[in-house]
Amino acid sequence: MSGAHPIFWDGLGLEAPAGWEPAALGKGYLRLDDADGPRLTLRWQRVKPGSAPAGVLGRLKRKYRFAPDDAPGPMAAKLGEVLAPGGAVLACLGPDGGEAVLCVLPGLQGAGGADLAVLAVPHAHPAESAEPWLGCARTLRASDPGLLRLYDVSAQAPPGFTLAECSVQLGHFRFLFRAGRSSLEYHRFAPAQAILRGTSLEAWAGKVFPDRRGKARVFVPGRLQGPDFAAALHPPAEVQAGAARRLAARWLPALRLLRAAVWLGDESRILAVLAVHTGELSPQFFKEVCARYVVQTPPR
Repeated sequence: MSGAHPIFWDGLGLEAPAGWEPAALGKGYLRLDDADGPRLTLRWQRVKPGSAPAGVLGRLKRKYRFAPDDAPGPMAAKLGEVLAPGGAVLACLGPDGGEAVLCVLPGLQGAGGADLAVLAVPHAHPAESAEPWLGCARTLRASDPGLLRLYDVSAQAPPGFTLAECSVQLGHFRFLFRAGRSSLEYHRFAPAQAILRGTSLEAWAGKVFPDRRGKARVFVPGRLQGPDFAAALHPPAEVQAGAARRLAARWLPALRLLRAAVWLGDESRILAVLAVHTGELSPQFFKEVCARYVVQTPPR
């Protein structure tokens, strides 16, 4: 598709047509809009290994009370052919009574990834060509649950981390990934000039990311693969977390170690990564995590 741009969200990847941008996000949920309104709604969930696709789709249809569509319209029929050439697809009526398609996408090859049961609801106007939806459907696939790419940011959480919470507001995006008792929190703030207003990045970060007592955290300046950044790490004595401290931290959350880094992505954006853990993330590994969180400005 000409001008298509990649989107990865909560284990699902696709190439969206030019002008289609995420307008609503949630766990297993994505809605793409353009200037005229909704274009495509996607809902999905992971499928247990060994489950028969037809049975999975039937349970989803009953769970969400989707009425079967025994005579699907042209859009649903074409989407079904593209999404599931093998026939693991059900045409149904979506929440608004319009055309919808349920299908199963295969999991990641060689990574033990689970299949995805996906509901696709196209929002096409009368007489519109089906090609934008078909082109998008051809690119739908399961992806790494820790991979995030939308708007103008991307992140790669380490293996084992999955999306737990998200918040998308004007000027502040927040995405929280968890693995067991550890968490990684990604932030994108904009516009940087209006936010800082002459304040240093270190002073601003200290107030925006306070400690557990609500007091301003002490950030120190540094460098991270080029851009200036502010870092807040515990003293070396605390960073050297042995087995005893990790065990105690399981019962006393206040003992959990925190690492935080904030940096200017470019002239207009501030990026931040915070980690709460019990000693699993070394300073070097945390820097590698930060390096995977970058501003993406693909040509449109």
